[in-house]
Amino acid sequence: MVNKRRVAGTCGSCLLIKDKRGILQANDYVSSLLASLYHDAVVEPFVRLGPGCHVAGHVIVGRGTTIGIGPTIIEELVIDSGAVGAAGSVVINDIEAGAWVAGVPAIAKPRPDGDGT
Repeated sequence: MVNKRRVAGTCGSCLLIKDKRGILQANDYVSSLLASLYHDAVVEPFVRLGPGCHVAGHVIVGRGTTIGIGPTIIEELVIDSGAVGAAGSVVINDIEAGAWVAGVPAIAKPRPDGDGT
């Protein structure tokens, strides 16, 4: 039975539950406090959304993606699996799988592990 005081909303067909720290969790998806998902956003498993992250409507956030603190992701984009979005970025274009993006607007940056993608 779900404790109704902890229910924070829904994400697709899953229920978002606040844990004791105020973090939303559902189907291996974790969102920090004050992150927001708008209408029809799809969040796949193992995604991490930082505090203050805003994901607009009709966005698909791929499996294993990490989004930092305070970025904005504009409507109708695809962030492919394993991508990383830096803190404060404004994402206005689709992000390829495994890409690291940063800036306003967000552009691809070299990965810290040095493989250049």
